[in-house]
Amino acid sequence: MKTPEQKLFVLEGSLGVFTLGLLSLLPLVGLVLSPLALWRFFAIWSVAGKEWNPARSYLNLGLAFAFFGGFISLVALLAIVAAIINANDF
Repeated sequence: MKTPEQKLFVLEGSLGVFTLGLLSLLPLVGLVLSPLALWRFFAIWSVAGKEWNPARSYLNLGLAFAFFGGFISLVALLAIVAAIINANDF
């Protein structure tokens, strides 16, 4: 059984991953927040393990949002770079 401090860390961390993942859906902001959300996810996951976590759905949603937000941000960055390159061709 985990200590109360570890349980609180897991609960707060799960909600933190969800928040970071949700904010990473903003284009270009996700380039910074997605890796941070992923790092935080694995930190929480290593502490929580397979124990009961009432905020597990938030933790998993945060992971999904982080991946999707990172992808959106990467596509947006590539579109900006392509537009700059095409603008310099004229």
